Amino acid sequence: MNRREPFVRPEIDHHFGPEGLLQRALPGFRVRDEQRRLASAVWQAIDQRETLVAEAGTGVGKTFAYLIPALRSGRKALVSTASKTLQDQLFTRDIPKLLQVLEVAPRVVRLKGRANYLCLYRMEVAEQDARFSRAQDWQVLRAVKRFSAQTTEGDLTDCPDLPEDSAVVPWVTSTGENCLGNSCPQITDCYVAKARNAAWAADLVVVNHHLLCADLALRRDADQALLPVLDVVVLDEAHAFMPTASQAFSESVSTHQYASLARDLLSAGLRLARDGAPWAELSASLEQSSLVVRSAFASLALGKWDWSKLETEMGATSRQAIADWAGALRPIQDALRLNRERHPEMERLADRTDTLIERLTRFQAGTEALTRQTNNGLHAEEEARLDPDRVFWLEKTKSGLSLHGAPLDLAEPLRPVFDAPDRSWIFLSATLSSAGSKTDDSAQAFSYFTRRLGIRPAQSILVGSPFNFQQQALLVLPKSLPDPKSADLIAQLLALPGMDLLLHKIPGGVLILCTSLRAVALAAETLRRRPGQFLGDRRLLVQGEASRTTLLAEFRAHGRGLLIGSASFWEGVDVPGLALSMVLIDKLPFAPPDDPVMQARMHQARRRGEDPFRAIQCPEALLALKQGIGRLIRSETDRGVLLIGDRRLHETGYGRSMRAALPAFAEAGSVQEALVRVETLFAPH
Repeated sequence: MNRREPFVRPEIDHHFGPEGLLQRALPGFRVRDEQRRLASAVWQAIDQRETLVAEAGTGVGKTFAYLIPALRSGRKALVSTASKTLQDQLFTRDIPKLLQVLEVAPRVVRLKGRANYLCLYRMEVAEQDARFSRAQDWQVLRAVKRFSAQTTEGDLTDCPDLPEDSAVVPWVTSTGENCLGNSCPQITDCYVAKARNAAWAADLVVVNHHLLCADLALRRDADQALLPVLDVVVLDEAHAFMPTASQAFSESVSTHQYASLARDLLSAGLRLARDGAPWAELSASLEQSSLVVRSAFASLALGKWDWSKLETEMGATSRQAIADWAGALRPIQDALRLNRERHPEMERLADRTDTLIERLTRFQAGTEALTRQTNNGLHAEEEARLDPDRVFWLEKTKSGLSLHGAPLDLAEPLRPVFDAPDRSWIFLSATLSSAGSKTDDSAQAFSYFTRRLGIRPAQSILVGSPFNFQQQALLVLPKSLPDPKSADLIAQLLALPGMDLLLHKIPGGVLILCTSLRAVALAAETLRRRPGQFLGDRRLLVQGEASRTTLLAEFRAHGRGLLIGSASFWEGVDVPGLALSMVLIDKLPFAPPDDPVMQARMHQARRRGEDPFRAIQCPEALLALKQGIGRLIRSETDRGVLLIGDRRLHETGYGRSMRAALPAFAEAGSVQEALVRVETLFAPH
């Protein structure tokens, strides 16, 4: 791997340097050497059609550092980011501002997944066939109808009267399974088709990782494409690409899919082929089969269950439940084969049914082979066919069941994509390095990320944050802490001597990041048991009691909120200023030990002769920890306190290595010491 440091190009000073274009045009813009170094690396990777992996600390200004080289290159480019929120921010705020500065007018298109767009055909079907249990759902459908007469893009995010979780949504959107494609009578006016055509003609396309990964999976499995092939691909927030790619290359069958198929089967059958089969009976039998499967696993607790472990506990019962589930599809498959030529919608239903049967068949074959292997019963030829790099599990939630089969090795399907010639791949994030300690060897720092995805970068660069963490933040690592494995760890942390006073003295908002939903609930319960005057003017906000968007909006607006959240709040929370003055992390965010995918990856590492704890668990935990810590300091003027309640950071070798990989905060060894220093920290400067 070539780890050369990029030289600072003449174009960099013209745009990013003192008296450069950005400084002259943007009030408050600051020249940052870190941004100039990053932009130079990006520019070189685009010029040379190379792959770049770069970590850029908070405050570097990485968005402009990759957008300006991409826009100035004259090549067609795609930017993918971690969420629709960040995608919208790029498209509506960052890119327009930059285009005004650069005085260029490329064709820029934002493209989302089809579930975000109104489907005119399905809206018409819904008006005829939808069966809603609540009158307000019909009101929402009428609001969508009014929206359809006003919108030009069909983006349902712009429909204010359509809640995200509305029962109307699946009736007025399409999926890859039920879309009629060119056979649709509304194809001329299709919003998805228009958006994709615009993307293929654009100079810059803005997408999110889910859509990009769906495109990569579709190209591999069906030789089809959702996105154009472009010269430059930038993956912003690239750390989030790994879990998204794993999901995209997985297969699943769920009670939700069965319910959707049953609903569409009844609607299309009665409307398009009423005389073709007893559609009401077939639809009802499909719904009944899901109830039977759910009943078979009724004794299981909510969560993910590794299939091998499940069979050990349930024996043939689990296999029979899945066989019955597949069997319920057979008469539907037969009926649709007889009627598929009558209408494109019937043909799509037949394809959906075939796909579900194929997935269940592969699931059964894979799990049965693994079971026989566990019992030492595989023949040599069966052993050769067994895929050791795939994991199977069942997930049980409050709303239903789902079966999953996922690849453990993402490098295998992705390496050919990233190795394709004549294209620049730019991977950027504030958290890609997982070396476990400070290192000048960027290749080593990124080895976990690059190995996992099959990336072979020509360049890799670590660019630190321009923030002065010694002056801006205080890391509190109490020497005396409870056992991190304690079931009531968060309650014990909130009861540490001086903690009440520290929470009182923090001038702005407090974010409590927990490693489990159970800890979230316990933290909320603990704080609500305190005397009424304890919270004072603070607003207690708890994950699950409102949507994430609502909670964050209230947290920002209140200024002295106390927000408690788990996984989804560890990243993507951007609250500069006093509104977020303290982050409390309960413990190191190791993945749950019973997570089936993690267990399978650890087993795979052992087969390779690696230590799974060091090779997988520690890098994953460090990346997540750095994301959580990154919520605290978001600007040069921010001040904040970070408290991590895990004594392993100073009691274990791996913990000390993780601590060394974090920013160089000022440090306090107790809550009492933090109390002494907090007034100085937040004093006006």
